[in-house]
Amino acid sequence: MKSKYLGALAVLFACIGAASAQKFSITPTSNGLAEVHYTNTWFDGVGTLQGQLGRRWVSLDNFFTTQQVGQVTLPLPPGYSTYRLRSMSVVPGNAFARLALAYGNITTVAGTGPVPEDTNLWLPEYEGAMATNVPLSSPRSAVADEAGNIYVVEPVAHAVLVIRTNGRIYTAIGQLDQRAPGTIDLPTGEPTFPAVTPPPPDPFAFPVLKNPTGLYYSSGILYVLDSGNARILKYRNGSVSKLFSEAGLGVSASLTNGGSLWVSGDEQEAFYTDGTILKQWEASNSENGVGGAIVLATDFNDLADVKVNPKGHTIVVDRGDNRLYRVRNNGSYREDVQAGTGLTRGPTVGDARRVALSSPSSLSYLPLGGYLISTEGANVWYVDEDGDTAPLIFGRAPTATKPGAHAGDGQWFRRGGRSPKVSNIQTISVAPNGDLILLEGGYVRRIEFLRSRP
Repeated sequence: MKSKYLGALAVLFACIGAASAQKFSITPTSNGLAEVHYTNTWFDGVGTLQGQLGRRWVSLDNFFTTQQVGQVTLPLPPGYSTYRLRSMSVVPGNAFARLALAYGNITTVAGTGPVPEDTNLWLPEYEGAMATNVPLSSPRSAVADEAGNIYVVEPVAHAVLVIRTNGRIYTAIGQLDQRAPGTIDLPTGEPTFPAVTPPPPDPFAFPVLKNPTGLYYSSGILYVLDSGNARILKYRNGSVSKLFSEAGLGVSASLTNGGSLWVSGDEQEAFYTDGTILKQWEASNSENGVGGAIVLATDFNDLADVKVNPKGHTIVVDRGDNRLYRVRNNGSYREDVQAGTGLTRGPTVGDARRVALSSPSSLSYLPLGGYLISTEGANVWYVDEDGDTAPLIFGRAPTATKPGAHAGDGQWFRRGGRSPKVSNIQTISVAPNGDLILLEGGYVRRIEFLRSRP
């Protein structure tokens, strides 16, 4: 499906400026950035800034458009003198093909493949190594920040890792000596990464991480579900603080099977999973960051994720039940199926409630509406605002006789049509810049939010 041009502006970089006769303008700012003002674009879609290189147009940056008139600030790389803007609608009726066209190449950014479950493979020489040469220790979740850093949580290594934009991997949170597996003897007294701030009056008020399982990123803050200590921590600008803890000072607490979490933008509410239980925390019921959590809903089969959607509805992923539910304020959910038939085989397109999802593992919302569902059955589905569903990313799960898929690095993620590119997917998240971050079969992979072809 062809995109729609927003005007025919073609000007020298030195002369770029607002032009009232055009449907968009590109105004350079400091530090190699530009303000892009646009009108008459589609309400829900994707804009692409392109630069001309000889006779060829090169896609430079993508951005979501959710209104007819808007403004974004984008980088303007050197070497281009002429620019244009393209817009593509991604609304119910054409969402699936167009969303696929808005994304580009898939790459592996960390990991060496599947490892024995619940095995800590960390070695001190991995600090600062290239992330694609480091085996990951049973990771559970992966998210990215605005700068493009990717965070990965490893429960068995009691740590949160960060993959920097230069491709190197480091411990972001967790003590190095605590991470050591087996008989490795590291010097004691290694610093916590990072140091807890402000320093707690009791040194045991902030013990090191214990079986952290969930990550959630929002507005510059990384939230960590420290399941072994039954608390949620905040990581920002290299410092850690506590959002809340279920246990008071000197009172131990832990989550039996901690999973995922979601935190509101004002930090007044949080939801997190514990096996078959969904818990809710409210700041108004907490005293100095202690307590305030209640069991909201029970009797799930195996909760894998929880999110609050743009409408304010609490949505959970029940991996063991092969369904997504909406949980109401009174804890009821059985009558509010959002997606999945409960079966692992069946229709793959159509009404989300009539599509078979094999062990759904996470969901992530897109700014232009709709959401993505990952499955350990190896595919990723897109559900549009009308509830229509179709596969977006194709994969192949491992079997007793055949390994899972791991293919396509450096290529458009839909090259070859339904040719499988990924294995069983534990989580998928949408980065602030629109990239898709997948935790898949011992790897962290990224699908670039940029058209692979103009």
